[in-house]
Amino acid sequence: MAKYLLVLFLSSVKFAFTFPVAVFEYHLSFWETILITNVGAIIGILFFAKLSTLAVSAIKSIRLRFFPKHTQKQLENKKYNSSKKRKLIKFKLSYGFWGIVFLTPVFISTPIGTFLIVKYFKSQRYSLATLFASHLAWSVALTLSFTLAGETLF
Repeated sequence: MAKYLLVLFLSSVKFAFTFPVAVFEYHLSFWETILITNVGAIIGILFFAKLSTLAVSAIKSIRLRFFPKHTQKQLENKKYNSSKKRKLIKFKLSYGFWGIVFLTPVFISTPIGTFLIVKYFKSQRYSLATLFASHLAWSVALTLSFTLAGETLF
């Protein structure tokens, strides 16, 4: 039971690191790995989407409270002076919605990818469902590759 919970937790935070643990360490079957990693991914996406929504609204309300002379439009049109913000905007503009959805399960962690989707693409229809589908496709590909690699190595 503990191994299933660990795989579930790992897949909700860093999806790609879960598969070697599930296949090589715990020797889960193909279907067990697919089921547990996707349930964990869905839980992680829903949790981090709610957390991101709360964080974005809290930051907006704090800005409006402490900077009442600035309108929301002025705050949104502000120049981005920090390097992190510039990198985030550059990443968003470079890859767009589909790039973030495709890269989130493997290269970006689930919390960061979900935050980017919620922050910049919330108005996109079925944005979280698309993220679920991306995790499902990657889980099938990664489970299949690690299972085949495990059979050839051992």
